[in-house]
Amino acid sequence: MIDELFFNAKPAFNLDGEDISELIRDVVYMSVKESVDGLKTLEARFTAIGPMQGRNVESLLYLDGRYVDFGKQVKVAIGASGRQRNIFDGYISALEIHFEEGQEPEFSFCAEDKLMDFRMIRNSKTFEQMNDQQIVEEIAGEHGLNSEVDANGPTYNQIQQCNMSDLAFLRERARLLQAEVWVEGDTLHYKTRDKRSGTSMTLIRGTDLMQVSVSADLAHQKTKVHIAGYDATEAQSIDETAEEDVVNGEIGRGRSGVSILQSAFGERISKRVMEVPLKAEEASAWAAAEMQRRARQFVTLNAVAVGLPDLIVGSVLNIEQVGEPFSGDGYYVTKLEHQFTLAHGHRTHFEAQRAFIN
Repeated sequence: MIDELFFNAKPAFNLDGEDISELIRDVVYMSVKESVDGLKTLEARFTAIGPMQGRNVESLLYLDGRYVDFGKQVKVAIGASGRQRNIFDGYISALEIHFEEGQEPEFSFCAEDKLMDFRMIRNSKTFEQMNDQQIVEEIAGEHGLNSEVDANGPTYNQIQQCNMSDLAFLRERARLLQAEVWVEGDTLHYKTRDKRSGTSMTLIRGTDLMQVSVSADLAHQKTKVHIAGYDATEAQSIDETAEEDVVNGEIGRGRSGVSILQSAFGERISKRVMEVPLKAEEASAWAAAEMQRRARQFVTLNAVAVGLPDLIVGSVLNIEQVGEPFSGDGYYVTKLEHQFTLAHGHRTHFEAQRAFIN
């Protein structure tokens, strides 16, 4: 119990396999951000003046490249003893020193995970007779990563990547199927929400949640989604429709935004014209994904919690004490920031979605 009540809330930093105690001592701010789009980022700031090892006088710290330098691998862990969790693993991409009159100088660095490599490389290429799993596997292999793909999709006659970064291209492919992209270790993951495994937690307003707002909004809800195109091989038009049944598994006993929209305002149909499918299978998959995207945005939650190292993008939450329509399970974390400051210690900011109200 003592470990739970009294522990060092500061993040721990490991650079190129070496634990750097000086960074723990001097850290004043740390932020780790991630979302369903992939690319986890780190920003950390430190007091940049103090005694150097072997010297009795104060001088500027961290500018000699001994500990912190471009390209070094940085890992960050945070949490109580025995429950400490790694929340970042990436590579340093930016360094900065800041001076302000009357204030101690601050040194900062930024880092990104292995998707940084995908972000920095643009390609123009054509994928023929491949599905999304084969496309993702090929791109991951080019970056020296393994891949885990679990997103049902059609085989495309031809897909073109036109002067896009590999990360932007993967995000675009994922958007069409409502898949999510992230990296763990040496593996690139590309999975739909129902196939992503995350932690399950119960969070209570006033105990775990320091600040929370929840809203249910019909603005972007639709009763149906149509996607049309033309199949030149079969010489016939394409018109596929997705309805509420594609999200029934996420609604349970609640009332979805789709059903509430239908009863309150009548039928509202979305017709997608930006993407042009060449096969019925493509249109069907895209329509279902677009319907899921809209339905899942019906209930949105924004919260600030006490530091929760186990909370990740993909966590499934049961939220209590936020009012009858909104309390309960089914919340899915879509965006997350672990933040440390000297004033407030470790706090976790996050956003979550749910497709229904009670």
